[in-house]
Amino acid sequence: MTDNIFSVKSPVNVNTVGYDGKMSVADAMSMFQYAVTLHTDEMGVGFDSVLNNHGAKWVIAKARFEISRFPSKGETVKAVTWPLKPGAKRFGRCFSIRDEHDRDCINAYTDWCLLDKSTSEVLNTSVLGELFPEYRTERKVGRYSKFTLEVTQQNLRYKRTMRLSDLDINGHVNNISYIRMALDCFSCSEMKGMTIKSFEMIYRRQCFEGETLAFYRADDGDGCYIEAHAQNGDVVFTATVNK
Repeated sequence: MTDNIFSVKSPVNVNTVGYDGKMSVADAMSMFQYAVTLHTDEMGVGFDSVLNNHGAKWVIAKARFEISRFPSKGETVKAVTWPLKPGAKRFGRCFSIRDEHDRDCINAYTDWCLLDKSTSEVLNTSVLGELFPEYRTERKVGRYSKFTLEVTQQNLRYKRTMRLSDLDINGHVNNISYIRMALDCFSCSEMKGMTIKSFEMIYRRQCFEGETLAFYRADDGDGCYIEAHAQNGDVVFTATVNK
């Protein structure tokens, strides 16, 4: 019987840190996805399984990170992940990065869904059957924020065209690339003066090679709100950074 909790250890090295020698939100998401890939393969519902058996693909709809601290180069950390009981259309999954003393550094909660590979229709979670007789109920992360800021042309930070290196195995822009793009709305000097307490991202639609996105950022005291707009005006993702 597959356990409904999974963990994997990893060193924090020069390839998994940023300018400050520490993990970033994007690095945490990368480690999370690695753990989730291993766990879903073990559960029999990994990438190849859902594609071959259901003509579907996994996508993340939302993610919220709460940060106590970002681990530094030279540490060894453990990624721990577990699924919650699915809803009708969404699979909730929790995640923690813990240090060598088993203390939480970063906690996260994500909403996943299965999309039909051909139609992009969201499939019912029931297509995978009952994955576990019982699910863990622990969720260390609060609910998603309610965005209240509005962006205008004065909030434009930059524009960027999606390229080959942005794409994932599904052929659309990788959600880790989106996180990096969101954080690129800040300068290095701004980021050095910030202590990020939480980060949220809501993925609104898929984006593909050749599309140009405009990135807007509005600030409100302790938080920043970010939107990525396609050329037709569609909002591709929204993000919040609370400090």
